[in-house]
Amino acid sequence: LSPFSGRFVDVANIRLVSDYGDDIGWNLGVLFKPTPRLRIGAAYRSDMDIELEGDAEVSPISTGNAQFDAFVRTQLPPNQAINTTFPFPAIASAGIAFSPNDRWDIEFDVVRMTWSQFEALTVNFETTPAAGFTRPQNWEDSSSFRLGTNIEATPNWDVRLGAVYDQNPQPTEAVSPLLPDADRIGATMGAGWHAGPFVIDGSLMVLHFKDRSTNGLNAEGFNGTYKTDALLWSVNAGYRF
Repeated sequence: LSPFSGRFVDVANIRLVSDYGDDIGWNLGVLFKPTPRLRIGAAYRSDMDIELEGDAEVSPISTGNAQFDAFVRTQLPPNQAINTTFPFPAIASAGIAFSPNDRWDIEFDVVRMTWSQFEALTVNFETTPAAGFTRPQNWEDSSSFRLGTNIEATPNWDVRLGAVYDQNPQPTEAVSPLLPDADRIGATMGAGWHAGPFVIDGSLMVLHFKDRSTNGLNAEGFNGTYKTDALLWSVNAGYRF
């Protein structure tokens, strides 16, 4: 709060930068084939806690008042090392696939993610601990539902189509500029080429997030409605032994 204008002003920018983190997890999967054209499977991937270390870079923002700016600089924390731990959820999935003929494969999957582990985001400042912060999240477990098909168009080409509905795990109180989330609907398309041991696949996902409002409940006053769309593409090249 500037004593000269009586208004709130932005006095600094803090940029948080981290290195990559890692953890060790495990996977388990089973596949049952009651008939040559019917397959039922399930898989589980363990949760992981990723420890991240990095730096906080503090940059003053001029308010246009030299006296006030000089005072603010004495109150800002210095550049310093920071750390946090981010929980990644366990993922359980089950699916059923059916091949009505030799050219078509159709699959339906249900995926459950334990996002309830993400209770808060805490960033620790190592030089000035008082500058650290905790942002409550209190996410909930969520599910997604996926339907896809693979069609053998020619002996060397496959065509793939799919759809997904993904529930968001984020309570309304946690919707903010940090990581706004919403239920999403997606459509996928792709193609694959294979000849002998060589495989090349490409895909595109069009993802639409439903409009998500904070409903005036954001704890920090960052209220509004978030609208998001995304295009996700991938290319994979492989060699089969």
